[in-house]
Amino acid sequence: MNKNPNNKVSVSKAFKEAWKGFSGWWIPLCIVSAIILFSQSWLPKLLIKNFEEYKTVNVYIEFAEECKSEIMNGSDPLKSVDKMMRSITDHSGKPSTKKSTWILVQKVVLTLSLIFIFVSVLHIIIILMSKASIEKSCKDEIKSKIKKAP
Repeated sequence: MNKNPNNKVSVSKAFKEAWKGFSGWWIPLCIVSAIILFSQSWLPKLLIKNFEEYKTVNVYIEFAEECKSEIMNGSDPLKSVDKMMRSITDHSGKPSTKKSTWILVQKVVLTLSLIFIFVSVLHIIIILMSKASIEKSCKDEIKSKIKKAP
């Protein structure tokens, strides 16, 4: 039954309820969203296309692939891994790499924050819509009972 005497949806109460529901589920929701987001094949293409700094990460992938191919071709695994680690250390020590990595981290954090805010807003919208539909159904129920009354 409708507890609100004015038959209006209280936005502040809806936000409080949305936060109660969201506070218990935000970590699993973010984990599932991140898994879905990062499991998509279009994400690396999007990062490479829009984040110039992603090419820094791509260099590390190339080092790992080179090491893998050397091992597959019969090279000594310890020497191949040592060569890869030296290449990574040399590349990581460059000022341009440090700057690019820092910018990439900032962009990824900003992007994930925007996704988090978007998911949060969607959650609140869903709560508001469900509250509005409940309020409407209560109105309809009351109207039907009034019509049936003698």
